Amino acid sequence: MRRAPAVALAVLAAAAAAVLAASQAPAPDRDGPAFHALLSGPASYPGGVHEGSFTADAGTYRVSFVPSGSSPEMLGVSVSGAFEFSGTYELVGTRAETAEYYTWRYDGPDVFEIPEAQEVSVVIDPGGQTGGSVSVFITRE
Repeated sequence: MRRAPAVALAVLAAAAAAVLAASQAPAPDRDGPAFHALLSGPASYPGGVHEGSFTADAGTYRVSFVPSGSSPEMLGVSVSGAFEFSGTYELVGTRAETAEYYTWRYDGPDVFEIPEAQEVSVVIDPGGQTGGSVSVFITRE
């Protein structure tokens, strides 16, 4: 007879722990990238370019990259819907003085405005240099 209250108490404690864990879980990431493409090698660019799309709310957006030394030297990014944005980006290496390595970034326009909610298309053109890897992000500010 003493087992029933102990089992009920254990079930109640497990349920309380589950409710507490669920309430502590982080909210879904609404500030994550609106668009992300990890481009690595020729297969990432069928027809010579990478194409994608996303549904965008009105607002200001920023293009950013995670390049490496093997990334394409020039990269074109076009975003279009009821508006047009395009940028040409040049890979720039900065030599670190503390060691023999470089950090990499792309120079070019990185902020654009989407005037109203809409489906937009994204075209990424590596200018024929499809051998290296780069991640391209578009995030809402």
